[in-house]
Amino acid sequence: MSSSESFRLVRFWPPASAPQNWVTRIGGFPNLPPEYEWPVVTLSDGSQASLDFLAQIRLADLPQAPERSLLPKEGVLYFFALALAGEPLEEEHGRDSWRVLYYPGDASAFPSRTPPANSARVWEESDNVFCEASELCDPEARHLTLFPACPAYFSLGEQLTDWRHDRYEYPAQPYRVEDALLTLNRARCSWGEGFMPFDELVEREHRYNIDDGAEAWAVALSKARDAHASWLPLVKEAVEALKGLGRPHVLGDAERARVLALVEESGRMKGLLGETYWCLEQQTAFPGLALPILLQDFPEIAAQCPQEVEACDPRNVASGESSAHFVLGRGCAVQRSIGDDEVLLLQLGSDSYGPRFMWWDCGAMTFTIKRDDLAELRFDLAQAKIEGH
Repeated sequence: MSSSESFRLVRFWPPASAPQNWVTRIGGFPNLPPEYEWPVVTLSDGSQASLDFLAQIRLADLPQAPERSLLPKEGVLYFFALALAGEPLEEEHGRDSWRVLYYPGDASAFPSRTPPANSARVWEESDNVFCEASELCDPEARHLTLFPACPAYFSLGEQLTDWRHDRYEYPAQPYRVEDALLTLNRARCSWGEGFMPFDELVEREHRYNIDDGAEAWAVALSKARDAHASWLPLVKEAVEALKGLGRPHVLGDAERARVLALVEESGRMKGLLGETYWCLEQQTAFPGLALPILLQDFPEIAAQCPQEVEACDPRNVASGESSAHFVLGRGCAVQRSIGDDEVLLLQLGSDSYGPRFMWWDCGAMTFTIKRDDLAELRFDLAQAKIEGH
């Protein structure tokens, strides 16, 4: 392993193929020791927000290589940050806006801990709050559905194949109930449900579309508000009906048409606010995004739909290093390279098909630590940056 090489953190596929009680994962919930508190940050207004859990690494899973000796042989590293801040972390929210925790023992017996309700925080003034995770999570349980759990293993030098997921002809979307739920989540979240008042989001996202004065804007806002108030109960009713069918259920034509009609109505409401580039196809194209969760809860799908599962294998969705995850070495340089006095603890790429990460414009979340601090296991001094292109 040269100084430039990194261990690649690859998602198990199908996810259910991970060994029982496997600890290393991206997304999901952490196996925190009971005595460890969930990391929080105090914001400029004095309120507190719980950091978002991003990944945990069991160090014993790392393969043997020269640079491997920089990290402890045993234990678990946990990575947290204000993942939806959409802003430079330290500059806007201080050093407590990320955290790397180290537990020196075996965490496999610890139960997964549910994130606090004040995690998955979104900042109203940010222009980068919309990504796959924040658009597709359940607006009524954002903190529980933000980043899907993706068990992962370490690989050195594993090559991607030349198979591309777009070579597989996906069925009409939404295909299954899970696809439909994601589609309706996206429509609901596009109106700020669960994280921002309707009027505030509409003002920020659509006010510039109507330049005929305050009166014209007030009329448009009132029409959209009334339409949304009538639309949302219908969406919630459809969601309950879909859940009753079971998440892996393949939609019939009438069921799919009901979902698409609700999404199309959301687009009509955006038209009331001057939106001219809304596209139904872009709001319903989710091939592969539902599978990482479905295959964990319903592993039989892998045998039933082998071509679809193969098309979504993360080793075959060759979208370049911007979507990859790395430990040690140099990782993937975005705006800056890893310094000679630094060690790369973890770099999380914009992996939209697994944990639904999107760091600005296909960038990365990078955790580093000074070599001297690492030698003393001072993981509290680790640095984190969100970088975009």
